[in-house]
Amino acid sequence: MEQNVSHTGTKQLTGLKYLLNNISHALLFETLDNEIVFVNQQFCELFQIPLDPELLIGADCSKSAETSKHFFQNPEAFVEGIRKIYAGKVAVLNEELVLANGRSIYRDYKPLLDDPEHKGHLWIYKNFNEVRSVLAQTQEQKFFYEQLLNNIPADIAIFDKEHKYLFLNKTAVQNDEIRQWMIGKDDFDFCRHTNRPSHLAVYRRGIFKEALDSAEMVEFEETNYTKEGKKVHNLRRYYPLLDKDGKVNQVIGYGVNITRIKEREENLMEREQALKDLVHSMDQVVVTLNMNGQIKYANPKWEELTGLQMHEYGSQKIGSFIRRGRDAFLRNLQAFIDEGKSDIPATYIYLNDHSGVQRVFSYYLANFSNYYTTEKRVAVFLNDITARLMVERKLKRIAAEERRINEMKSGFISLVSHELRTPLSVILASTELIEMLAAKRGGEDAAGTAKYTDRIIHQVDKMTQLMNEFLFLS
Repeated sequence: MEQNVSHTGTKQLTGLKYLLNNISHALLFETLDNEIVFVNQQFCELFQIPLDPELLIGADCSKSAETSKHFFQNPEAFVEGIRKIYAGKVAVLNEELVLANGRSIYRDYKPLLDDPEHKGHLWIYKNFNEVRSVLAQTQEQKFFYEQLLNNIPADIAIFDKEHKYLFLNKTAVQNDEIRQWMIGKDDFDFCRHTNRPSHLAVYRRGIFKEALDSAEMVEFEETNYTKEGKKVHNLRRYYPLLDKDGKVNQVIGYGVNITRIKEREENLMEREQALKDLVHSMDQVVVTLNMNGQIKYANPKWEELTGLQMHEYGSQKIGSFIRRGRDAFLRNLQAFIDEGKSDIPATYIYLNDHSGVQRVFSYYLANFSNYYTTEKRVAVFLNDITARLMVERKLKRIAAEERRINEMKSGFISLVSHELRTPLSVILASTELIEMLAAKRGGEDAAGTAKYTDRIIHQVDKMTQLMNEFLFLS
């Protein structure tokens, strides 16, 4: 019995050490005095330490933050972050750090203070690469490696070829009693023990068999629900461990909680759907183009204009639809693709609708990004200004006609003014001559003549005033 227990412990320990040395996360465990107790190869590769990890055991890492800060985009913030973590001794989970090359990694920190023999700081730098198993050499190391695995924020399990559990960390099953009970059992036993439906066990068994048959890593997503009914998403992988003959010996199960990532994806998809609904409801014609000018998307207004469905116009270049203004548009488009803007004045383009009627559009260009692809695209917004231009032309014709009528009226008034003023001027001048001649002769004839000339002058003045008022009103 003791021999079987020892064999099982050594088997578990072998898997644990191999896992820690080959897991995609960079691990460092140091004492409270900053003396390195364990470091894996991934940590050395991340910080470009040209030494075997075993040679770093016992080394002082108190100044490692200063020597490695240049690997990060904000070196001083990296050093200050470590200083605060040391001072606070509070666990940190999924803290994002940006490397100098722009790539992000995530850092976890766990202060180990409860175990008097293994007090220290556990640092984990994650890039979510494949996880492999660990091997251990001695029974004393077994507990140490289990402590490390139990503090990694990921579900880790080791299975035999029958899909029975050889090891589970605390993240996978937090209840110590159930975790110990599950050793040597499978998911079907767990479902029966907890009165859960067996469909999850059936699904996992199918994935496990696929990993066994292919002897390759299999990745899958899993959705569960908490007691409160909250949805939990996990990304899981099965990694077959092969013996020297290439046969599967054990399988490592690795899972991370991706609920927040899935929620962000769902939020992004909802926002994109809302944007798509908005674009679909716009009165503008909207199309997106790739760098070759091919149409990759068009809203219903485009289909309404052209009478074509997506499968009919897909991958066609927009230039093939433009009847007039094509060259200027394509120059603008190319300038926008090359420089992100265009200094060429935008002109109108002319397109035929599905009835063959030519319509006029103004346009503007904008950068466009798609959640599902990294391909750069350009969005083209088209405004149908055909009716506006027709109204403008009609108004111009009306304005021209009004100018012509005004010019005719002005000419008429000038003519009337000249034709009326000339006779009145002659009458007034003649009357004044008669009055002057009569005054020279004198006598009663002069007095009688003055009476009549005054009447004529009065009437001429009256006619002149009436004519001026008429011309003013006109």
